[in-house]
Amino acid sequence: MWSKWGGSWLVAFVAAGVSACGGEREDPALSGVTAITVGTETSCALIDDGSVRCWGFNFSGQFGTASPASAWSAVAVPHVADAMSVSVGVSHACAALADGSVKCWGELLGPSGGTKTPSPAIPVDGVEAAKMVAAATYHSCALRTDGRVQCWGNGALVPLGDGSLSTTPFPVSPRTVTVAELSDATAVAVSHSSSCALRENGEVKCWGDTLDDTSADETGRFLNMYTPTPRLVEDLPSAAGIALGSMYGCAVLRDGTVACWGRVPVVMGGSRGGSPIPVAVGGLSDVAAVSARDSHACALLKDRTIRCWGANPSGQLGDGSEVSSEVPVRVQGIDNAIAVAVGSSLSCALLADGTVRCWGAWAKGCTDAGCTASSSPQVVRVAQ
Repeated sequence: MWSKWGGSWLVAFVAAGVSACGGEREDPALSGVTAITVGTETSCALIDDGSVRCWGFNFSGQFGTASPASAWSAVAVPHVADAMSVSVGVSHACAALADGSVKCWGELLGPSGGTKTPSPAIPVDGVEAAKMVAAATYHSCALRTDGRVQCWGNGALVPLGDGSLSTTPFPVSPRTVTVAELSDATAVAVSHSSSCALRENGEVKCWGDTLDDTSADETGRFLNMYTPTPRLVEDLPSAAGIALGSMYGCAVLRDGTVACWGRVPVVMGGSRGGSPIPVAVGGLSDVAAVSARDSHACALLKDRTIRCWGANPSGQLGDGSEVSSEVPVRVQGIDNAIAVAVGSSLSCALLADGTVRCWGAWAKGCTDAGCTASSSPQVVRVAQ
């Protein structure tokens, strides 16, 4: 497998449980975790001492290290301390720190625009009082303690929410903007071309691709894709939580059910072409949180079990099969989860004891010969 750092390409894998000199050993389980995030090919965990550890692919410097090696046991991200929130996108990751600042690392604008040279963790200028961060492909956003949202990245590719479109040459001179007409947000979620915020009153407002138009022109391009300022998601009952996939959104409603909208039919019960109007996900109740990515989603229930639905070619639904399901299925062996996070083809659960289990693509790690998926949860370990 190929990895890149500073323009040099090389084979670089560090398998879980394998020492640098080739001897077999068992790395200890990752512990003390307080939050988890799963990106396209990388996962990260917030540790109770304020540090961040990441594992998976490191092609774009998602570990924040000078080494390009990917790793299947969690490695520490340098220059990040006192973190309160962490999020990993496609080729970069960000953390909100206790002093209200934000640091990001990796390819900070993704594969199009800006620098393509991986960067260590550096501060994002202009962000203040951040308590939560969300990273995507071309942009990232932070939720402030005063309920406002700030975003930065390539505004020419993804509207940042202030009503303008412009390219940001991050990290040289990042243009951080405050999202317009939004002062009471309680959560923020981002995806490839969308951003959404949950308001105190349970409304959800989105900007960029608002996912509420499933019609396409003769070229196949979806119409009305970009909205420069927040717009209300219509016909969505009062929400308690939000998540964004690549072309769809989901919300946990205050009655404990889940509704989704957008252009991924398998996540919305097979609705032909998707649905611009939120539709209920059948078979879910007493939901505490939801996480979404490319073409599957998972819900954490209040009884600490997890249900997943959507595409399942790599076992990312966690039910012991590789059969896709439009109906949520129970993840095997998980009965004490306190958080769930999903990536493109991987899902992870944070357990009450501070350890992490993951299932799906590369859940059992990778070697030069390829990656090993698992349709049942596997222990995430810490590099020694």
